[in-house]
Amino acid sequence: MPGRLLERDAELDVLSAALDSAVAGQGSVVLIFGEAGIGKTSLLRSFVARARTHARVLTGACDDLMTPRTLGPLRDAAAGSAGPLATAIADGNRDDLLIAVREELADGGRPTVLVIEDVHWADDATLDVLRYLSRRIRELPAMLLISYREDEVGREHPAHRMIGSLGGDDVHRLRLPRLSRSGVAQLTGGTAVTSAALFQLTAGNPFFLSEIIASRGDDSVPLTVVDAVLGRVHRLEPATQAALEQLAVVPTRVELPLARALLGDLTVLAPAERRGILEVRRDAVAFRHELSRRAVEGSLPVSERMQLNGRVLAALQNRDPADLPRIMHHAVEAGDDAVVVEYGPQAAAQAAAAGAHRQEIRFYEQVLARPQHLDSATRADILQALTGSLFLVGRMADAADVGRAALALREERGEPELMGEVLTQLGPILWTSAHSAEALTAGARSVELLRSDGQSPRLTFALLYWGLLLSAVGQLTDLPQVADETLAMAEAVGVPDLIAMAHTLHGRADLLTGDPNGIAEIELGLRGAIAAGNHVFAIMCYVLLVQDQWDLGRFDAVDRVLQEGLEYARTMEVDFYVEHLIAHQAKLDALRGNWAAAEASLRDLVGTHAGCRARLASLFSARPGHHCRSAGRCGCR
Repeated sequence: MPGRLLERDAELDVLSAALDSAVAGQGSVVLIFGEAGIGKTSLLRSFVARARTHARVLTGACDDLMTPRTLGPLRDAAAGSAGPLATAIADGNRDDLLIAVREELADGGRPTVLVIEDVHWADDATLDVLRYLSRRIRELPAMLLISYREDEVGREHPAHRMIGSLGGDDVHRLRLPRLSRSGVAQLTGGTAVTSAALFQLTAGNPFFLSEIIASRGDDSVPLTVVDAVLGRVHRLEPATQAALEQLAVVPTRVELPLARALLGDLTVLAPAERRGILEVRRDAVAFRHELSRRAVEGSLPVSERMQLNGRVLAALQNRDPADLPRIMHHAVEAGDDAVVVEYGPQAAAQAAAAGAHRQEIRFYEQVLARPQHLDSATRADILQALTGSLFLVGRMADAADVGRAALALREERGEPELMGEVLTQLGPILWTSAHSAEALTAGARSVELLRSDGQSPRLTFALLYWGLLLSAVGQLTDLPQVADETLAMAEAVGVPDLIAMAHTLHGRADLLTGDPNGIAEIELGLRGAIAAGNHVFAIMCYVLLVQDQWDLGRFDAVDRVLQEGLEYARTMEVDFYVEHLIAHQAKLDALRGNWAAAEASLRDLVGTHAGCRARLASLFSARPGHHCRSAGRCGCR
């Protein structure tokens, strides 16, 4: 391999063996991780240089933006391609995207190496795709290479669950160690004795070491790597320094059209390129390391950073199609509130459509932080959308607060039907937060306010959720009547999702009022939800079937439904319902005396993230744009 790397032979051997397996038709995942500056990118580039002679290589990287680009690295990987991945990304359908990424890597012509760098900055939608692909990689003639900073992916990090879920002999984990004393000596051209000071200062971090070596013009050692980087930059001509400062406000990489729009003649970068500060590739310009970019950016006064971000923002606004997350990042950094408010809702909607709800929330929060630029109608719409998104990521207290604010604003504006929609959302949130009485009141009032619709999808949806709330708290007096009305109205409006879930509610009502045959109707609802492609409704049916079969003492049936539900949820990447079903699996294991398995599952769930218990309690989450194939016709919001 060109450009031999110090003390990385073992890692290159693992990568080479994985490539050989991909050539033979058996895929694998390789996770490459370590601290910043440890050499992840250098290892990948060295390997990719060889891999290109044997395989098609697709590369993408996650960016350190205010809010990650939705499917950013996959957009990079598919750029310039007319394959299934590029088509699915353009269409924006989440289910089609999962199928397309598998098709892209199943190309029988030659094996494919897909490289995704810096997953610690990935958006939720990208993590969903990587998790989906990782579980199926063995069947493909492909390699999936994922790099990340280990110290940035703690238990609460969204990427932790994806990384932790991978296992088996088709997954390889490469933690890159620091250079040894001998390695430092080889790099410096000295001995272990003469290089002792550098080893102590850098602790064997290859990037830190190379920057300090490159900055030494008089045998003095800079006190910090930032000093080393800035020392090299300040020895350049003023025009080159200014160009580096402009590029430094753009996280990760600057594609050539954008670089030319910002700088004009790119030959101004040649001195920085010769000194190894910058790399100019066929498609982009980038600092040799992200830490160098941050050092330059951090040295700039705030006023200069804002001005430089403003120039990037203006260039991005003139491009088609608009890169919404990047526009938002530079608008915030430039202090351009009007642009944040103009593009924020579009960026949030794009993130929601791909299932990246944490990113959706960040965009909405940025817009709401600028109330002087919002009219009350826009603010109400954003609060209502944000209520559902907060619920989906398990931030129940925040969802309740935002929902109440949306309700008050809808009432102030005199919008009773929209109040009904908000109350439909609030009912499940309040129930999940143990406010049962308030939840039931919200459900009943939502139905009352939406009666003016006549028979409509959103009234049907409100009836459905009210009925599910009644069944959840055991209020059976009104339940049969609500279930009958819901089913009749669902069939009248003709929306498959609602018809399926209405059968589930009707079956539950029968079951809870003494008819065990209600189980059959819940199963009918499950099959209907699956056929309609509404994953959330389908998992809700699985969860309800598990609970109700348990109450009937049908533990073999519980086991069967659990396994089916877990497989379906994992296939569709509906992760919070996987947690719900795993909790029931642990309960079944405990009942059967499998204490170790039960304890291990529960410890893993409780430790996964702070919102786990709220999600395990949740039964309701469908709304337009959230994995709903009926495009909102079901009335969910």
